[in-house]
Amino acid sequence: KTNSKQKLKDLSKRLKFGTGIAAGHILLWGVHLQGGDAAAMLQYASVVASIANQGGDRMYVYVAHGMLSWAHYLLGDLTRATEEMARSRQVKEQLGSHGLITDWFEALAAEILADAGEHKRAIEQAERALVIADLSDGIYARGIACRAAARGLAGSSNADWTRVNDMFGESVHALGKGDARLQQTRTYDRWADTLRRAGRVILQARLERIERRLGLLRGEAGIERPAAAHRRARPRPGLQVADLPERQGR
Repeated sequence: KTNSKQKLKDLSKRLKFGTGIAAGHILLWGVHLQGGDAAAMLQYASVVASIANQGGDRMYVYVAHGMLSWAHYLLGDLTRATEEMARSRQVKEQLGSHGLITDWFEALAAEILADAGEHKRAIEQAERALVIADLSDGIYARGIACRAAARGLAGSSNADWTRVNDMFGESVHALGKGDARLQQTRTYDRWADTLRRAGRVILQARLERIERRLGLLRGEAGIERPAAAHRRARPRPGLQVADLPERQGR
């Protein structure tokens, strides 16, 4: 009997120790998210997932799978990102309204759908993410959700390009308020690339200003230009001139 009590006491200590490690790894994961190091994010997320699954803490299980989803998304594995997000959301349903960085994960879910070409669902998910972000004053999540909404709108039939540009602009503005330079740069990249792929004609002077802004942001964030920004698709007929603003946000 005494031995059983001691075993339970030892287990309790290990679980508390593991929870502390998990919390620290969540913070480190966030640091690498801001720095754009997806490989490091995957490493820290995997440790949190291992601890969470062993300890059975549903909150940490929920967060861990969301963390894994984000890491796989940035690594370009959309299938794994979708699977991990589904696991995270399944656990979240058991937690009810409680959850850590829920607004971030809801915004990421919209981005994943946009990348998958699920334009209508991306818009719907982005709208849900924006509601949650506004309730929690989540500027970071708002910026990501607006970007996903813009991409979803751009992929819709008879796209409203004024709304597309407005949503991209709101993303830049929100992320600028949060000093999220890497994500702000990502929005500019997606914005320009979206217009090019759609065959939108961008005034050369405007494009040069945007490219200069991108260069400054990349330099500040220490990142290289993504290959996607270099790709150009054949223009679709019937589209009118669309324009990027000189600068919004920071």
